[in-house]
Amino acid sequence: KKYQCCIFMPDDQAQEKTDTLRSLGARVAHCKNVSMADPSHYCRAAENAADDPALEGRGFFANQFENTANFLAHFSGTGEEILRQTNGKVDAFVSAAGTGGTIGGVGARLKAHNPDVKIILADPPGSALAGKASLGVLWTREDREGYRRRRKTE
Repeated sequence: KKYQCCIFMPDDQAQEKTDTLRSLGARVAHCKNVSMADPSHYCRAAENAADDPALEGRGFFANQFENTANFLAHFSGTGEEILRQTNGKVDAFVSAAGTGGTIGGVGARLKAHNPDVKIILADPPGSALAGKASLGVLWTREDREGYRRRRKTE
């Protein structure tokens, strides 16, 4: 089957990301980069589009930031696969993060197998999770509405 896909994303993402998604056949909807509480936030826009009655039940909102299936899929899937392919001998796992589902799920599974394994976040300066790792906080006063830098690395 050929399924239609529409990806909602902030309008300040790399053009290459949009180009790649479109080359794979997705429709890309850019949304202004606003607070998560704003109804025009890309997650809210995606949720509203999925609930559109015109789609007649064909829309689906994955809610990847809040859906525990994201974490669990990487815990029981990716984490298990890594342990199987390495015969359980893993010293460290390095990952970037978007929603945190991969590093969280894989990290938890590897730690359950070996509490001494190192879990390393490789995110660029300015990312929320890199801020948490380096500053110990996920949010700073500079992140409040009206004060956020246009690009997080500025």
